[in-house]
Amino acid sequence: ENTVKRHLKAIFAKLEVNNRAAAVARLLG
Repeated sequence: ENTVKRHLKAIFAKLEVNNRAAAVARLLG
């Protein structure tokens, strides 16, 4: 169970970074 939670956290962390990068790219035009 802990392994699954850790895996999901890693996936969500990556998605968050990608979303933030996309938002910054959009702001920079």
